[in-house]
Amino acid sequence: MKLLVKKLRESYIDSPARTQRSIQIETVISLTFDDAYESIYLNAYPSMKERGFRGVVFAVAGLVGGYFEGHKIMNEKQLHELYNNGWEIGSHTFSHPWSLTSGKYTMEQYAAEITLSKHKLEKLGFDVISFSYIHGFHSAKPMIEEVEKSYNYARTSDQGINAVCQSNLFLKSVVFANDKLNDVKHWIDKVKSKGGWLVITCHGIVPDSTPLPGPIYGWSHKTAFDRLLNYIEEKEIQVTTFRDLIEGIGDYKPARAGGFNNS
Repeated sequence: MKLLVKKLRESYIDSPARTQRSIQIETVISLTFDDAYESIYLNAYPSMKERGFRGVVFAVAGLVGGYFEGHKIMNEKQLHELYNNGWEIGSHTFSHPWSLTSGKYTMEQYAAEITLSKHKLEKLGFDVISFSYIHGFHSAKPMIEEVEKSYNYARTSDQGINAVCQSNLFLKSVVFANDKLNDVKHWIDKVKSKGGWLVITCHGIVPDSTPLPGPIYGWSHKTAFDRLLNYIEEKEIQVTTFRDLIEGIGDYKPARAGGFNNS
């Protein structure tokens, strides 16, 4: 299986049809948020809007307006507010089944979770081009095949920096959490120095007075998140959505003075 996935990755990444779509942007960061927790809308969105930053929310399509693991998920109105302010809405399966990576799913079940999620979000009015693998899992051939049918980008949990491109089904990322600020700063310094596309994965962002839910992957307090944003701003690195790259970045510039731009 590992050899198969390696060959799939190599054939996908090295395909002339894919590589010829690379664009000339030296250094960018994308801030992504899995599960579409309401805490993102309440705590991350205002801080990012203040800095002229926009993010990518990977929503569990069948849980919009509901709960996941006891935590409230954004409703349709909240997602549309983000979307109308330049955020991107991506897919994180239809129901976030923990067993999706167990190898017990049929092809039909893979398709239902991956493609129906996109269809549901599109019915809600979102243009969906990106996908986040459950737990970053991306080594099942049926999953890769279904993702390739429907999406331009898919984010994994493999750690690293990506080439700036307009399509990639194996995007690497780094996880941000309360105790990982220094680690992520290291990756920001690295992308600033060497160039490329750094994708940062976040989950819930809660007020400092609220205990972090545990053991849940990738949650942080608002103060720690604001420090992350301040560091990105200090380094003058452009923050983009995935769609920005599809559209060749365009004329987007951070709203606040001192931000990186592509002029």
